[in-house]
Amino acid sequence: MKYAYATMIVLCLLASTSWSASNPLIRNCNLAGGEFTVVEIQKNSDQWALCKFDNAYVGAFDVMQFNTKEGNPISFNEYSTEATQCSGHVEVAQVIGTDKKFLVCQYADSSFIDLITLSLGVNAPENFQLNKFLGL
Repeated sequence: MKYAYATMIVLCLLASTSWSASNPLIRNCNLAGGEFTVVEIQKNSDQWALCKFDNAYVGAFDVMQFNTKEGNPISFNEYSTEATQCSGHVEVAQVIGTDKKFLVCQYADSSFIDLITLSLGVNAPENFQLNKFLGL
């Protein structure tokens, strides 16, 4: 019986590892040195994919666009040019499966960044991993 449980656990791990390796958002986030996570937007219960660099949250799709050079997200441009205030609109996000809530700035191109990261700016040590990814 214990071998059956061990086999089941191994199969589940292999399946989840295989799925995450085939998901481009998760793969790009991991390659960038981030941690893939999902939040729910409180206003409309939409779910957004995020990439977390230490305490900095940015859109997982934004990371993929940046990695593949297929786009230049407004969120990254704003952050890189040392904007510290949201020029988009603010939403309340909650990490799925936790009580953690925070504010995110969503831009016209649907890219986003959390407000704490934006307000701290590129010179904040808390944003080191995001800066490293962006080449700042």
